[in-house]
Amino acid sequence: MQRSMRALFIWGVTVILLITFASGTAGAAPSYRYVINETEEISGGMLLGGTHYIPLKEAFEKLVYDVEWSQKTRTAVMYTPGRTIQVKTETGQVQVDGVAAEQCRIRKRNGINMIAAKDVARLTGSRLTVEGTTIHIEGGQSYIFGKKGSHAFWVGNGGEVYGRGTTGAPVRLGEVNVKLNEWRYAKINIQPVTQTGSFVVTATSFSGEPLIHSQTVKVFIQNNRILHSAVSGGDEDPRTARRDGLWVFAEGGNIRYINDHGAVVQSYDLDKWLGPEEYKLEGFAGERLLLVRATATQILFVVDPVKKRRLVLYQLILGAEEQTSIEQNTDRTDMHYGDNLHLLSARDGVLTFSYFSYLQGAKESQIPVRIADLEQALAD
Repeated sequence: MQRSMRALFIWGVTVILLITFASGTAGAAPSYRYVINETEEISGGMLLGGTHYIPLKEAFEKLVYDVEWSQKTRTAVMYTPGRTIQVKTETGQVQVDGVAAEQCRIRKRNGINMIAAKDVARLTGSRLTVEGTTIHIEGGQSYIFGKKGSHAFWVGNGGEVYGRGTTGAPVRLGEVNVKLNEWRYAKINIQPVTQTGSFVVTATSFSGEPLIHSQTVKVFIQNNRILHSAVSGGDEDPRTARRDGLWVFAEGGNIRYINDHGAVVQSYDLDKWLGPEEYKLEGFAGERLLLVRATATQILFVVDPVKKRRLVLYQLILGAEEQTSIEQNTDRTDMHYGDNLHLLSARDGVLTFSYFSYLQGAKESQIPVRIADLEQALAD
């Protein structure tokens, strides 16, 4: 009897647990994703009373706003070129460019201000759509945005540059002659020049599939104005950002070396003697030599800018069959079009290049080259 009662008890508990589990599973709220401009996902969103809420600061920053917080007044102020939004988080009162606007819905969770996703879209002029359990906010903005310390910078699709310090709305610093695309895929690097209060800002936008094209804008900002700028048709290589304590601004064959005070220390115009093709600086060799690639032929040159001499690298370091293979490859749609030589490292007087060879069954190898040999070849 005791065994029967015990078995009945266990069976009852099991049934109750199964029913509870099934009910909980069936009634569980779906997990939602909150995505900005298709590429930026916001964490910590929640559905409350039929309204989707997302973290205020994170949402506005991903929509290229600089967010400033006043603990005293419990007010968040969001800045972007041409628009300033002020939200009192205790009451939901809103001002846009100093004019009162419709209140927004604010909730707090774990000390974080959460704002209704619909209100974010309304205040920023964005488009909100729902696709299953994914809430999309498309800002349609045309700026690459970044912040370093208390300074924020925006680079626009027409090359316009804005900056903001510790107070006030963004200020237009100048404009660079460039058109940028694909704002969803972009990055920005801000390097303070501490001793002079200046900044070097580099912004890159990517396009194509799979993001094989890029455009880079680099500006030297001093006293709230653009002192120097350069535009290149590729993602800037960190090896060419600075040399011997100087900032390197390379735009095609025009190369300038700039000190921290913004003065041009050296400059070279390679286009005048390299020819009419466009060029891209890819690296340095020794104290003086440059590695420069022709963008149309994708051929890498070693250049002495002082003596105005150059040599074609692959003709110096590859055998006759490999040279012929390079010269016969005229398909510019091939990702390996050109000489396929790319600098990997520069160390102890030796440059190491990677090389992709069709003749060796698509084999990739590494080729060391002494800088002294390059200097000698240019001298001969």
